[in-house]
Amino acid sequence: PDEIHRRAALLAVQAQSDSMLELDALARQTAASGLGLVTDVKDPLHSALLSAYAENVYDAEGMQEAVKTIEATRQSQVPGSAADICLLVTLGSLQHRQDRTAQAVATLTQAYRASAAPQFRRQRVAAAGMLAAVMRSAGDYDLALALNQEVIDWDNLLNASMDLSVNEYLRGSIFSALGRYPEAVVEFSHAERLSESLGDAQGIAFASMSTCDAQIEMRQLKLARRECEDAAHAFAASQSNDVFKQSKALLARIDLAEGDAHTALTLLN
Repeated sequence: PDEIHRRAALLAVQAQSDSMLELDALARQTAASGLGLVTDVKDPLHSALLSAYAENVYDAEGMQEAVKTIEATRQSQVPGSAADICLLVTLGSLQHRQDRTAQAVATLTQAYRASAAPQFRRQRVAAAGMLAAVMRSAGDYDLALALNQEVIDWDNLLNASMDLSVNEYLRGSIFSALGRYPEAVVEFSHAERLSESLGDAQGIAFASMSTCDAQIEMRQLKLARRECEDAAHAFAASQSNDVFKQSKALLARIDLAEGDAHTALTLLN
């Protein structure tokens, strides 16, 4: 049993790593393998593996099934325990993905408040990070910024470069939504530098595209064009078609702003 538990723990770590790298299918497969080894729903490792699996489900039917499984598993947890809080955070993330904003806010707020004790600092940061994303979508930008800063402080404390790049990017998107474009560009620049240090080509491309968008709003069209062209090239290389089209649409906006409607229409077509 000890060896089986050790193997399952390694699979949980691997699934979380796969998830961070956006290898969704592999993360689900790895987590499912671990769940096959740890079937006791009261085991915290089972909850961790279930969360790792559910956080990488994106289809409507799969998310609904994951919500049911998590809600059922929570019934076997000690209320307010680390496993219970982690399942709450995962449940809130799924509700957010399902566009059930009010439920997501309620669930994640419960997780955030339940993790106030010092021994639950990691769980509190996880709740804060997801709640920041939900509040940004809901338009409560001030609260989103405050929660996001809490997560960034934690990432800096741990020197967690990958997490920090994601959360700096989120901060930039919040500033953009507020129309605070110079501050947004600073945050996107921080995220891009971190992505460069990690060799994360997709992270660099997303930061470039968002920088381009902000610079268009500031009428810094030459700078914006360079950022968007870099993003488009990277997205084309990775065959990321949806975001490639987004970067092309931004380039068309630049052409229109410069009075070149013909080129803009050619790009859009």
